[in-house]
Amino acid sequence: MVWTTEDKTEVVHGPTEHSHPSDCGTTKALQVVDKMKQQGSENKEEFPCPIIQKGMLNVDEETALKMPRRPTLKKTIQRVQGRGCPVLPSSFDDYISISDEYASINGQRFLLCPMP
Repeated sequence: MVWTTEDKTEVVHGPTEHSHPSDCGTTKALQVVDKMKQQGSENKEEFPCPIIQKGMLNVDEETALKMPRRPTLKKTIQRVQGRGCPVLPSSFDDYISISDEYASINGQRFLLCPMP
């Protein structure tokens, strides 16, 4: 990282030397997890386990050691798949306020709730 003055005319502090080797396994593991998350967001109907299995097919040993545990991967994919979904109602009053977008098929309402 390089720090400059506010007007960006002078370098105040330059990059520092690293005293450790790069960790290739961690970088690859992050890329694999990102790919799994992308597949999960594109395939919301697919269960997380097949997505994880497909993602781990060609992973080398170094990367596999740096991967999160399976339950963590499963929960991560479930969270990604749940984004953009309507919130589940928590009481009967919430059922009444379900919009036609989620309560009808082909213009016909299939969720019928008694009016208060």
